[in-house]
Amino acid sequence: MELKENSNRYLLQKVIDNNRKKEGLKEAIIIGMSVRFFVLTILQRSRYDTPMARIKSAGWTDIGRMRPKNEDCFMVNDVSRLYIVADGMGGHPAGDVASRLAAENIRDYFDKAGSDMPEAVMPGLNAALSSEANRLLAAIRFSSRKIHELSQIHKAYWKMGSTVAAVFLTDTTMIAANVGDSPIYRVHDGQIELVSVIHNMAAEMAACGHPEDVLLERYRNVLTKAMGIDDGVEPYICEMPLFDGDIVVMATDGLSNKVSPEEIHRVVREKPPEVACRCLVNLANERGGDDNITVVIIATELPGNRSREAVMDIWSKIRYGISEIFE
Repeated sequence: MELKENSNRYLLQKVIDNNRKKEGLKEAIIIGMSVRFFVLTILQRSRYDTPMARIKSAGWTDIGRMRPKNEDCFMVNDVSRLYIVADGMGGHPAGDVASRLAAENIRDYFDKAGSDMPEAVMPGLNAALSSEANRLLAAIRFSSRKIHELSQIHKAYWKMGSTVAAVFLTDTTMIAANVGDSPIYRVHDGQIELVSVIHNMAAEMAACGHPEDVLLERYRNVLTKAMGIDDGVEPYICEMPLFDGDIVVMATDGLSNKVSPEEIHRVVREKPPEVACRCLVNLANERGGDDNITVVIIATELPGNRSREAVMDIWSKIRYGISEIFE
């Protein structure tokens, strides 16, 4: 009789435990489905609604220690995400005017021109480039033409010219273009790389197999391309993916001739943009400062990548927690 009662108690307890387990399972399923819906909604939005990159930028220019005036110009705009550095040609008249016009004309054209403008308005469209890249390309060509036209009208501006380096950031890409020897660097994955092409005689001689230091130094300041010298100019332009944590550095040769890419890399990785700009300019001045010195630094952050990783981490922990309940 006692054995039978113990057996009944065991069966009753088992039924109660099973019912509790079923109720717990139902609650866990409801919670899991709700969380899964929440997570998938965020992931879906992060996939199709690409978040805008967060940008921290700064620029700095200095006359240096040898020149009577500053013929460099830069523009920084985190709203339009257009960044420009220009260096008026030394030894030519009105270098400061040329660099200012180079930057202003690009900015004004780029702001007014829509990315869907027809080829009649933006001639020479490149089918291999995005609409944004073609827009920047057209803006640089327009600016160079306007500088050349002005130099033909006013005797004081005869043969004036400038370099230009321009960067435009979309939500997912970086577009870089240049004319002349103002470099554009990208710091990515622990490395610094030159993403522009240097248009001077020294670079072309080195590319042709003439690496003699004496010759390269002699022709370092002889440009092979410049804004405004001729009626037309063909900039170098490239597009590349934009990754979380990428840093873009633009400069005039007053900086790049005095500070190595490795030194630039170390400074911009260790300091915020505004502080890094001043440190690099000071370093160039300490090493002679024989030219005007300008630098622009753009630090990027893609919050969508981080939020997606965080959500996936939360979801994996929730799944693990639910599985632990029923083990």
